[in-house]
Amino acid sequence: VRLVERLPRDRFGVSVLAPFESPYTDQLRNVGADVFITPVTDEPSWQSIQLASALIQSRSIDVIQSHLPNAHVLAALAGRLSGRPVLATVHGRALTTLDLEVHKLAGTQLAVVCRHSYFQALGIGIDPRHVHYLPNGVDTERFRPQRVRDGALRTKFGIAAQTPLVGFIGRLSTEKGPDLFLRMALSVRAQVPSAEFVLVGDGAMLKQLQTFAKRFGLADAVHFAGSQSDMPAVLNELDVVVSSSHSEAMPLAVMAMALTSLIALSAGIYAAAR
Repeated sequence: VRLVERLPRDRFGVSVLAPFESPYTDQLRNVGADVFITPVTDEPSWQSIQLASALIQSRSIDVIQSHLPNAHVLAALAGRLSGRPVLATVHGRALTTLDLEVHKLAGTQLAVVCRHSYFQALGIGIDPRHVHYLPNGVDTERFRPQRVRDGALRTKFGIAAQTPLVGFIGRLSTEKGPDLFLRMALSVRAQVPSAEFVLVGDGAMLKQLQTFAKRFGLADAVHFAGSQSDMPAVLNELDVVVSSSHSEAMPLAVMAMALTSLIALSAGIYAAAR
């Protein structure tokens, strides 16, 4: 959304093919993108391929960019049919088999966000001219250190200013490890009974996580905040942010948190940064 918002409109036009309507498709339309909806699966239907190809032709698309392996498949097929270059952005620490197969068959370009995946790509024989290391960045004008002890998040859940607050930020899905975050919360509560925890984000694991919190006596200490639009404000209310992801490469949540002078914990490695 921020990319679309800031591209000069006299030089760039953006069309987005999304798998379903969501608050993000509304935001994209509001900042000037054309948004179309079609199923995006590992094995795309002819309807999706035809729509993507027609969109590329009708909008005179110059470059196709895809995110996640299933979108890479659809983009590669549509790119080959329309003769347009395809760039796949890989956010994880490693290339998936699907990304690799699509790249090999369709000659797509790969953009990775961490050095591990870059050297993995070189190690498995991808032409250096077809893989690009583009590390994530953070808007330092938007994310600035401010210690807020009585913000909207703490007020909503009745969390006192002096209460240690630990946060998880991300999609509530298996690869992000929110269940690991809650198991960590159990351990921390045993040592710091006053600590409370907040999960910022939505996803398929929400009910499962809520059940876990109730079953293990964390219901009063664990708060589910859902999606939040003002992340700088959220981050400035937290004392610690935990990345419990199993697959994260260069997480924006932890990078932005570091700019707010908090402590970042990466589950498994536990690297602290201020």
